[in-house]
Amino acid sequence: MPHTSSTPVIEVMDLHKSYGGRNVVDGVSFTVEEGEIFGILGPNGAGKTTTVECVEGLRVPDTGRVRVAGLDPVAEHEATRRVLGAQLQESELQPFGYAVALVLAVLVALALGAVISAVSRTTKISAAIGSAVFFPAMFCAGVWMPVQTMPDVLARSVGYTPFGAAAQALNEAAAGDWPGWDHLGVLAAWTVLLTFAASRWFRWE
Repeated sequence: MPHTSSTPVIEVMDLHKSYGGRNVVDGVSFTVEEGEIFGILGPNGAGKTTTVECVEGLRVPDTGRVRVAGLDPVAEHEATRRVLGAQLQESELQPFGYAVALVLAVLVALALGAVISAVSRTTKISAAIGSAVFFPAMFCAGVWMPVQTMPDVLARSVGYTPFGAAAQALNEAAAGDWPGWDHLGVLAAWTVLLTFAASRWFRWE
């Protein structure tokens, strides 16, 4: 819904965001009217920066609703950028955390590829299975539908898939935070499981 004079310029309702099981933003709600000067105050670690970055579309909320001039800053990020200006306090990649998440993401992708090869008798079958797996994998990674727009049960479920966990871990590290241990654990578990399955099903000829 586009912004009109009767709707707030910024609307945040019941915003929640956590990292590694720790609630950083817990049920924050506020509105900012056109022409209003609005400030967010609090001690270090209170979630001020995370809240603002959710408003800017730089972070994906776990749950809650955020609108800027009637736009969803994540689902309609490019349109939001045209109406919102922001001066970041700091945006820094978490290099070691990103490297760990990236390595696990590559390993789980290779393990999945090995399973597909192991169960396929021909290259055509392998290609068909790969294509069938690709689209749901991209959906779980939030490519086709942003995670925050999914129903709650579905949004939580995709975090337990290989590519869903990988996307969330990499996003957290790219935003400057250590990837959630739950996401890293899911990646590690899938890597072990898929590697074991591939080794059992592979046919030596």
